[in-house]
Amino acid sequence: MSNNMTSHDQVQTPGPQNHLTNNADRIEFPECGRGCNNSVTPISQLAPITPRWDSTRSFQTHTLCESENYINPWIAPREEDATALAHVLRCTDLHDCLFGEHINTWNFCFAGIAQGIVSAAYDFFIRHGRIPEGPESLFRLVSQSLIAEFRGLKPSPGQLEQTREMIEQAYSLDIMVVDKYHSGEVIRNHLLNFGVTKLISNANGKGPLALGMAVEKIHAIQDLIRELQQGGGQVRRLTPLSVKELRRAARPPEWFVRDVMVRDETMFIAGPMKALKSGIAVDLAVALSSPIGGPIKPTFLNHFDVNPVNHVLLFSAESGKWVTLQRIDNVTASRPSQLAHGRRMPLGTLPLADRLNLSLVFDPPQLAIKKDQETVRRHIRERGAQVVIFDPFYLIALTGSGVEASNVMQMGPLIRIMEDVCKDEGATPVFVHHFNKSIKVGTKPELKDMTFAGAGEVAAQWLLLNHRVGFDSETGDCRLWMQFGGRAGQYGLLGVDIHEGRLDEEFRGREWRVSVLDHEEVTGSNSCGRQSSRAQRDLERQHDILKHLANLAEGSGESLNAILRAVNSRSDTCHRSLQELVTQRLVEETTVTRNGRNYSGWRLTQAGRERLQRSSQT
Repeated sequence: MSNNMTSHDQVQTPGPQNHLTNNADRIEFPECGRGCNNSVTPISQLAPITPRWDSTRSFQTHTLCESENYINPWIAPREEDATALAHVLRCTDLHDCLFGEHINTWNFCFAGIAQGIVSAAYDFFIRHGRIPEGPESLFRLVSQSLIAEFRGLKPSPGQLEQTREMIEQAYSLDIMVVDKYHSGEVIRNHLLNFGVTKLISNANGKGPLALGMAVEKIHAIQDLIRELQQGGGQVRRLTPLSVKELRRAARPPEWFVRDVMVRDETMFIAGPMKALKSGIAVDLAVALSSPIGGPIKPTFLNHFDVNPVNHVLLFSAESGKWVTLQRIDNVTASRPSQLAHGRRMPLGTLPLADRLNLSLVFDPPQLAIKKDQETVRRHIRERGAQVVIFDPFYLIALTGSGVEASNVMQMGPLIRIMEDVCKDEGATPVFVHHFNKSIKVGTKPELKDMTFAGAGEVAAQWLLLNHRVGFDSETGDCRLWMQFGGRAGQYGLLGVDIHEGRLDEEFRGREWRVSVLDHEEVTGSNSCGRQSSRAQRDLERQHDILKHLANLAEGSGESLNAILRAVNSRSDTCHRSLQELVTQRLVEETTVTRNGRNYSGWRLTQAGRERLQRSSQT
């Protein structure tokens, strides 16, 4: 196939102009300008390739034809990559073509940083049907991709700086993306100049199998070039996929909260009044926004492992600033605060909650209004938020919408708009919602219990709550059913007991202690709603340990064996109780000296003494 240009303005790309012939295994090279004139050379007869690094650290190869001075680059110079990348990113009319079935044909023609940018843009396109808007959004996306690639470790500053430079160069080039024909021609030249040459270089001297794969890839490039010449990129709806194509296009889910929450699926946290929905939403926000490798262990409800995200945006329209801050501090305080190498963080320094990658907004956005939609989008983009929590759903969805909550034909499109505001920016939406008032205490919650038409149908994953027994106003204990599930296949039914304590005259005393119980432990509770015997024994054992340590001289500690004798407990169960008390900062580890030898020990903290004083008063 000859390299005929279209009637539009041609873009000259430096480097050897390679032309595909009609023969499947032959590549035509015009004169290279360095004394080498091989007009038609079979792939199998090309000279061996010797790779080397050039002075700019760009991987190139030498091919020995008639002239040893001929250099055949199989990776484009940075400027060439940036120019072609600019047309790939900025010509939206070509995205359906390039980021569809042809992705594996052209993406390898870019190298290093540019290929990483293409890969991140493709992953986003698969989920959202478009690529990120603007250089900042794309840079955040590529950065997240690099962090995932390095398993949570941040890439080097040099990698990030080079990535930012490449993206800014692609968006700042003074080019005119006239139309899909013009941009298609730039990309077509890039494929011919560097893609085909790279295939030949890789296939040289590697046997017939590598040769056959190269020929197959060249055929794919031919198909893509034909589509680009014809103005590819028309939106193709209702296109059937073979199982093979589906396997290539489908992407497995990614865990945010293991066993509970995946990425890019709309989530609902729902329950009846006073079921601590907002508190659990704050617990989720704290878990997801805990910095990677930081002092706060990223767990949800101190039970589920979490993969932290770059940033969480929480819209809290009911609880108020002071209550929300107290909840954030209490939830953070309930987490084990440990450095990456196992050393304890010094207490009394910077509040742990101040380290969270979390932003809060206390005015409810009216997502039925275009202006508020754009404001939320801007907040997500500016902070690189990957999770957005809206609490409560009804204030955000219905205010200013004129929609009837009972009309599923009206609510469905409205919820879709609210989803798209987040998903278009690469964020996962979480809505905190209410149940119907008809649900009874003790009933296991279901999706049909949610108010508003369409909410249960739209929920792609859910966390549903209901009281197992009535709220205990004397102790501040809330015992809940928690049913979770999702389209990805996750599901479960657990008991969640949350102790918030009682508020004193100084507006202190509130806390956040969570116990997650399996179904057997919950069903072992008696009709009065008391905890299972195991959970109750754990609480009693913890109280006995606190009382024993309180009887020691202030600042003194006790060894494990001495504590075992004092509370009459087994080693494993006593050690578990001690670790729970350490997590709650009621007890801290210390060193105990007995008969000139040092032993690991534990001593009471000031918070532990205050806890005992409050419990003795009640």
